[in-house]
Amino acid sequence: MSRDLTWAATSVPEIRGRWCNALDAMADGQAEMIASPPEGGAAAGVAKRIERMQEKATAALEVMRSEAAALRGAELYWVARSMVDAAVRSQLRCHTAMP
Repeated sequence: MSRDLTWAATSVPEIRGRWCNALDAMADGQAEMIASPPEGGAAAGVAKRIERMQEKATAALEVMRSEAAALRGAELYWVARSMVDAAVRSQLRCHTAMP
């Protein structure tokens, strides 16, 4: 994260955008590595294991991309710390009051 931004309400949209861009770049880089694994003439069993790992990694990257897209499009709200504490206390009271 660049040091030209501060943790202030006005910086949150820009920080979020940078996080999403970093996630996208990481996913793209990993996808490129998966698409072109190193050649080595692996035995059939090892090649099958590598293929399964590639499938799992591809699925994980899709989840990462969808989460970044959801984060990018999410509504942003500014909540004061005291309101967070009040919400947590309320939730705890409700949770302990229920049988």
